[in-house]
Amino acid sequence: MLLKLFDSMPPTAWRAVAWLAVGVVLWLSLTTVSIAAELDVWNADKLVHIAMYGSLMLCFSRGYARPLWPRIAVGLGLLGAGIEYLQSLTPDRSASLLDEIANLLGISIMLWLLRRAPRRAPPNAASQA
Repeated sequence: MLLKLFDSMPPTAWRAVAWLAVGVVLWLSLTTVSIAAELDVWNADKLVHIAMYGSLMLCFSRGYARPLWPRIAVGLGLLGAGIEYLQSLTPDRSASLLDEIANLLGISIMLWLLRRAPRRAPPNAASQA
């Protein structure tokens, strides 16, 4: 069911979702809001970083062609590093190398999963043959 929803959204919609998600990550990263503080899980902060950046990679991969994925991954890694730097300039946040490592891990895991996913034909490909 989830794959049907993914397949039904056009790439332009995925691009919009991806860029909106970048804005949300930026906002969450630079304000006093803390998702991880609400979770009672070991290393919740790092797990949130992995999930956020993995999700960003997924959204961008659905909106942009496969040959661009490595560039997108590098761009997301640089986004994470830039946000960590900006956090060092705020009074309520601090930069963390471990957070950036978690960001890169989330991107890498999602990129690895995406590259191993089978290339599926569009739902109406059989009728085009």
